[in-house]
Amino acid sequence: MNRQPYLRMAVLAASLFLSLEVTTSVTASPKTNYATVEKTTVTEPYAYYVPKGKVLYTNSSLSKAKVTTSKYSKTTWYSKKTAIIIKTSGNTQKKAHYAQITSANGKHSYWTWNGNLKPITSAGFKIADKAAGSRFKKIKLAYMGDSIPHGWSGAVNYINSNYPTWMAKYLGISMTASQVPTNMAISSGKILGSQNRDMPQIMHRQDFKKYNMMTIQYGTNDYAHSEYSLKEVMTELQKNITTIKSSNPKLKIYGILPLSRFQKGSGEPADHIKMSGGYTFNQLKAAERKLYKKNHIAVIDFQKLDPNLITAANRKTTLRDHVLHPAAKTDQYLGHDAARFIEKNYK
Repeated sequence: MNRQPYLRMAVLAASLFLSLEVTTSVTASPKTNYATVEKTTVTEPYAYYVPKGKVLYTNSSLSKAKVTTSKYSKTTWYSKKTAIIIKTSGNTQKKAHYAQITSANGKHSYWTWNGNLKPITSAGFKIADKAAGSRFKKIKLAYMGDSIPHGWSGAVNYINSNYPTWMAKYLGISMTASQVPTNMAISSGKILGSQNRDMPQIMHRQDFKKYNMMTIQYGTNDYAHSEYSLKEVMTELQKNITTIKSSNPKLKIYGILPLSRFQKGSGEPADHIKMSGGYTFNQLKAAERKLYKKNHIAVIDFQKLDPNLITAANRKTTLRDHVLHPAAKTDQYLGHDAARFIEKNYK
């Protein structure tokens, strides 16, 4: 799975956040005040927060009713389109970049200046669950795994809104510079492998004593892209967990089972399909569950927590690539599911 995620993300982010206004003089009536759209572009649906007091417009010409964001302080917005809008006032024109955004629940859609869009990691975006209280505020979180926790969608990176980041937000974990969760996950990572992205190599580069909570989600690439047997894969996972626990006995670990995946084209669930390693996807998940429980590690199984979130019927909506990788909004739901589980089971 050869990708250039950071380059893609940088290009898209630069496109979306460009907010420079260019002023020119034109021949126009001094009484003329209006806005016209020069160009509209469909964008990747990144997640954003819009602070209080910002203006939202109901159309791209900025002519219809406008509202402020005061009542939307806890609303997640997803970008839909960007537009270069020419605002004319008298004989002066200004070009500005605006974005069309839609609320996560799909009930509200507005246009707003690109400069109003802030990442969900912003301190002002307070969405912690009541059940979380203040228990997790000072938690130092790290997450290991493959492309799913890393934030790869199969097309672009949602690295600032991957599901572990959403989980941290719902738990109320502080997002200060010294406490931002550590993303150890790398796309295409395996439990057993010799590449820098694989778990054995990640182990050598990390100091687990720095953290008091960690999630681990590996396995889907071992299943789909490896010839190692299930026994060999589980032996390596056990070895690495033993090392982590030995390094930091107080570290609270959560084992997250691989997300549901489907065959490309046919959409058939991978559950009962054997790959090169000689085991099915369900056998992989069962083996991981057994190993985590043996090590007294709580197991997060999204398929059990939220069985209707990702299905064969809705995969073209919930999975960005229709096969495995979550769409932007799915990451938000996964993060909330994981947070709720931890809130109930944290000791």
